[in-house]
Amino acid sequence: QMVKEPELKKMFARIEKDLDFLSAPHGTDGPMLVRRASREGWDQVASDFYSACRKLGHPGVEDFNDPATCPSGVGPLPFNIVGGERFSSAKGFLTSQVRERQNLTIASNAEARCILFEQGRAVGVEAKINDEVVHFHAKEVIVCAGAIRSPQLLMLSGIGPAAHLEEVGIAVRADLPGVGANLQDHPCVLLHWNSERHSSNEPLGFQLALRTTAPDSAYRNDIQINCQTSPLDVRDGRAFVYQKRIAMVVHLYRALSSGTLRLRAGNLFGHPVLDYNYFAEPEDVRRMR
Repeated sequence: QMVKEPELKKMFARIEKDLDFLSAPHGTDGPMLVRRASREGWDQVASDFYSACRKLGHPGVEDFNDPATCPSGVGPLPFNIVGGERFSSAKGFLTSQVRERQNLTIASNAEARCILFEQGRAVGVEAKINDEVVHFHAKEVIVCAGAIRSPQLLMLSGIGPAAHLEEVGIAVRADLPGVGANLQDHPCVLLHWNSERHSSNEPLGFQLALRTTAPDSAYRNDIQINCQTSPLDVRDGRAFVYQKRIAMVVHLYRALSSGTLRLRAGNLFGHPVLDYNYFAEPEDVRRMR
């Protein structure tokens, strides 16, 4: 079932508590905290990046999450990071009151292995918990294992492209070629420079970004450039050396190229084979350049 855009915006607002914009259309009392680096807290790299973008004609943006305008320009990135730590969905939703509910069981060190079926209907899940195989049964099974593990779990359960399942030795329950297809992620390119001017000795991460549109692109805001203070350098894969360095990461959004996810022969429950097929479409290459 497709969710319409206005309904989706309401869902996002319902789970959000924006600490910078305390009124609609942002969420004000949801479990997930959102905030941005204040101008007073910008490091020198961020300040110079902002000034350079403004001199090039890009507008300043205070709220990239404004659902009404989806603004273009340069400004602070919204993060679910509070007090230097990511405010995860576990912190937001699994509060002490929630954990005490009698109808909730949280199984740690558990790995879902396959979906259990009876007469063509999903009735539970097989999991491995601390090296022990356990079966959970339920009237309803919700698969929410992310963009990678969800199709992998379906394939392990015999749901997916028949030829591939037969190739890795899994009995086909339903031939659905779309499972594991249309795998997409946005490609990005990291650029970094040594800088004598920027002397921070702490890796501060991303604070600001420029969101813009590639020349002659059919997709608005398909380019985002994140700016970062990045003094941490790795030598020989072992030693960490602090250098005066700045970095920018150029992201291409709305990529047209797509790839596939497949089970790994000989290690079906391990990391699947991911082929993102980046830049298969010439238009993706042109926009990124």
